[in-house]
Amino acid sequence: MTITFPPGPKDHSFGLSIMAQMKRDVLGAYLGLHREYGDAVSFRTGPYRMFMFFHPDQVREVLVTSAKSTVRFPRVMETFAQWNSRSVLIAEGEPWAQQRRLVQPAFQPRAMEGYSRVMVQSAQDVIASWTPELERSGYIDVDVDQTMTNLTLAIICRALFDADVSEQSVAIGRPSPSCRALRSMKCRRRFDCRRGSRLRRTCASARRSRHSMASCGSSSMIFISPAPAACWRG
Repeated sequence: MTITFPPGPKDHSFGLSIMAQMKRDVLGAYLGLHREYGDAVSFRTGPYRMFMFFHPDQVREVLVTSAKSTVRFPRVMETFAQWNSRSVLIAEGEPWAQQRRLVQPAFQPRAMEGYSRVMVQSAQDVIASWTPELERSGYIDVDVDQTMTNLTLAIICRALFDADVSEQSVAIGRPSPSCRALRSMKCRRRFDCRRGSRLRRTCASARRSRHSMASCGSSSMIFISPAPAACWRG
């Protein structure tokens, strides 16, 4: 039986040049792939084949209709599990279904209406914090990654725990970059011949981040990817 894959770039460097493009400009790289190859894109990255879906109907097919047969990339989830254990964010299959049933009451439509007000107010607070610098200098430099991490933490803590963690958000969010770096290194580990020293440095940074997280007390780490929905297959 012949397996037909969606169109995509042919990379003789086993996908490393494509991943380098994404590292330089992730949104630009995704936009270019969508424009050139359409709503479904496929290409190899090392020992893996990556599938990317851009159309809402395709995303629904992967995340809703075929959810039971879709498993997230194991190596990435193993890395995230170091921080989140086997929580509802990490679990798959029946363990995930059991935890989902427990948290489902918190996500009923009436509750979501309240969360939406918290989201809007938190976003407005961030914009208001920029106003003095904008009025003084006419511009402002924003670390988007750190800002969105802080905003996400603020929304979660306000909506679910009625707690304001704005003063602690930087400390709580500090492990996030190290976790993403460790995830990236582990995903490349099987085909990166220069991985040794870099992986050791990343692991050391991740260990320091775990200690800093512990010093912040109990907290929930939420990771947001700016990329469109993607499904990995080995």
